[in-house]
Amino acid sequence: MLEQLKIFVNVLRAKKMHNDYIINALKEYLQIRLLDFIYNNKKYNEKLIFTGGTCLRFCFNLPRLSEDLDFDFEDSLNIINLKDEIVDYFKKSLKMPQVSASIKGKNKKIYLKFQILKGLDLSFGGSKILFLKVETSKTPHATKKIELSLINKDGLYFYIRRYSLPDLMSGKISAFLNRSFFKGKDNEIDFKGRDAFDLIWYMGQNIIPNYEKLGILLKASKYKNLNPQELLIEIGKKLKSLKIQHLKSDLFQFIENPKLLDQFLTNYLIIFDQYYLAQKTEERK
Repeated sequence: MLEQLKIFVNVLRAKKMHNDYIINALKEYLQIRLLDFIYNNKKYNEKLIFTGGTCLRFCFNLPRLSEDLDFDFEDSLNIINLKDEIVDYFKKSLKMPQVSASIKGKNKKIYLKFQILKGLDLSFGGSKILFLKVETSKTPHATKKIELSLINKDGLYFYIRRYSLPDLMSGKISAFLNRSFFKGKDNEIDFKGRDAFDLIWYMGQNIIPNYEKLGILLKASKYKNLNPQELLIEIGKKLKSLKIQHLKSDLFQFIENPKLLDQFLTNYLIIFDQYYLAQKTEERK
């Protein structure tokens, strides 16, 4: 597997891709193999529901990379067994002895650690370890609307169980409005640029969120009693408060083509205004 990864990295280097993008592209290379394990495994393929930005990437060709794998489940999940089986899969089936894993945090996130960066002449933040996070969340509304997507990538074929686009958009709106995130000097950056990117992608596709699910997600927040138009106003306020340099500092590591990033930064508020006007017009009909 390490030789395959070397070839993969060399192709990206030949394209003059920067280090941070290559690191995230490596994560995607491993993500697809982890998904292949999960959705070809009878124990997990009907239990875990794929969600988040990585779901958009694999199922709907979102034009950015994504760091983590996010899953919902409804009943029960033995997170220790899942961790051990993932590690066993990478070690035995994919011949990657350099992998280990731990479980951390109150939500029991799985952190996979691949000691492969030194062999690829890469580093990330001074570390020679590539980290891949798998997050699972128990949710009472997991069965809202489940759909299937066929994945055909790198010679791998499997069906992913995921939410509908309206349900996925509801989750993204909740994350955009409520996510607790701080970065930079004096924690000056309090949002993820990728949340804004994904939200504008939904709006550019004219997706309408599932407001019933969104109401559940926002019930403990200050947005809990807002109607759809009021929510859009709040989204617009936050989008218009974002600083371009902060958006760019988060997104550059996930987007292959710098021109796409520049186009997004130039046009994202225009896309929002178009979407807001279309929804306002639809309400009046």
